[in-house]
Amino acid sequence: MITQISHNRIGRIFLVPLDKTDYPATSLNLHAAHKAKAFQGTIRLHEYLSSDGSLFLFAYALQPAVVLRKQDDAGGLKLLVMVQGSLTLQAGINEKIFLTEGKLCLFRSADYTIDLPEATQVRYFLFDIDPLVIRFGLVNLSEGRYNLTATMLAHLADILNPPKQLAYPGQWLSMQLLNLLYQVGEEIVLEGQRTNSNNYHIDFAHAADAFIHRNLARNFTTKEISKHVGLNECDLKNAFSNLFGMGMGKWQNKLRMERAKQLLQQSDKSIFDIAIECGYGAPSSLRYNFLIETDQTPANWRKNNKL
Repeated sequence: MITQISHNRIGRIFLVPLDKTDYPATSLNLHAAHKAKAFQGTIRLHEYLSSDGSLFLFAYALQPAVVLRKQDDAGGLKLLVMVQGSLTLQAGINEKIFLTEGKLCLFRSADYTIDLPEATQVRYFLFDIDPLVIRFGLVNLSEGRYNLTATMLAHLADILNPPKQLAYPGQWLSMQLLNLLYQVGEEIVLEGQRTNSNNYHIDFAHAADAFIHRNLARNFTTKEISKHVGLNECDLKNAFSNLFGMGMGKWQNKLRMERAKQLLQQSDKSIFDIAIECGYGAPSSLRYNFLIETDQTPANWRKNNKL
C-alpha cells in the first residue's frame, strides 16, 4: 500500500529493506521490514500480513519538526491507530486532525501529510480496512477521530503483544482487527463521535497545547501559535478556553511555574538558569510570578520544598 514518503525539505525518503536476519522476533507474519536514516533521526516500517491485507507499523525517532507526505497506491478507507506520541494528519484537502496516544482515526485518502513535532517519538498502525468492511458488511464506520475505549485498547495490546505461537497468524491478525473495527462501529453509534467543526477546533486546541509544551522557553503570541497550528486566532482562542478553562497566555504561565517548581525541587540549577529555561527571560520575572502564586521568592520556596 505504501509507495512513497517525502520530507518537506529534503524530498523523497528511500527506505532500505532489512536483511531477514535483522527482523524482530514475532509470531505474526512479518512480510517486510525497512528503515531510513535522515534529518537527525530514523524511520522504521514493518509490514505484517493478515488475511485481509497488510498492517503497517511506523516508528519515528526524529529531532527536528518535519512534515512527511505519504502517497499510497490505494485510496480506500484507512485505520490509523496511535500507539505512541502525537502527530497532525491532513488527508487531501480535508481539515487537519491532531492525534495523540489513545486515539484512532478513520480517513479516506491516497495522498496525505503527517506533521511530526520536534524531538518526537511516534508509533502508529496503518491498515486499509476496505477488504474487511466489504467481507463482513461493516456499515457503521465513518471518517473521523475517535477515542480508544478500554476494549479497543485490549485488542490493540493483543496486536502489539501476540501469543508466542500462532498456527495461522494471518487469520489471527485479521480477527483482531475485525474485533477492533466492531468496537469502533459500536462507539460511533453510541456516542456519535463523527468529526465535526467542534471536534475539529478541539483538535487544534490540543495541537496548541502541545506546541506550548514544546516551547516553554520561547515567547509566542496567540497569533503566532494559531498560524503554527493552522486555525484562525479567534476560533483557536475560543476552543482553547473551552477545553482548558483559561487562555493560552495563562496556560503557558501555569506550565512555566510547574516546570520552575520541578527544577527548584529536583536540581541545583541557579535561579537565573531556571528563569531562562522556563521562558521568564530574567530572575525578576520568575520572582514576580512566584510572589503572586506562593507569597514566596523562588529561593525561599526552594528552601522549604527541596527534595
